[in-house]
Amino acid sequence: MLTATLALAAITAFAEPAPAPFGLTWGISAQALSEGGITLKAGERKGNLLSMTTRELPLDLEHAELYFLLFDDEAGLVKVQYVSSLIHGDPNGMHGRERYRELKLALSDKYGLPEVHEIFGLAEFTGPDQFYQCLNDEKCGWWHSTYRHGDLAVRLELNGTAEGTGFVTLQYESAEFRTALGRYELEHRARGKEAL
Repeated sequence: MLTATLALAAITAFAEPAPAPFGLTWGISAQALSEGGITLKAGERKGNLLSMTTRELPLDLEHAELYFLLFDDEAGLVKVQYVSSLIHGDPNGMHGRERYRELKLALSDKYGLPEVHEIFGLAEFTGPDQFYQCLNDEKCGWWHSTYRHGDLAVRLELNGTAEGTGFVTLQYESAEFRTALGRYELEHRARGKEAL
């Protein structure tokens, strides 16, 4: 009986959609977010999807440079991406890896162990000061962790831009993200057929 109760509790926990990050609510419209005091900058519209950016959210993450938000015409907010400020003067990646590990530990506490972990050193670079250049080469490896919590997908990644310079991204996709993306792809294919 206790086992059945625990199994039902586990199923119920995953049946409820995971909350959105940064004090947001999945499904909120861009208009409602703006009316709530968040300054949004319009990005690109592709069919039913509208991307927008902001520099602040109700709950900001430390070192935030920018947040990308993706809205679907029907489902509202379906994706959020945090982009950290640049990490400069870090030739061997020590500061970037530290920031990445802090976020990974917090995410693992919240969502459990990640499905995918970092892989590094698959290709040779000439020196230890080329950590971030190595991240730009898929043959060299990558630093990212992917989490799943019910229908929520979360991806943490350490990215390189140049020697001694990198940044961290953290991306959340709601349960409705795949459906919204599917609507876009169907619409895009239909338009392509019309053009023929």
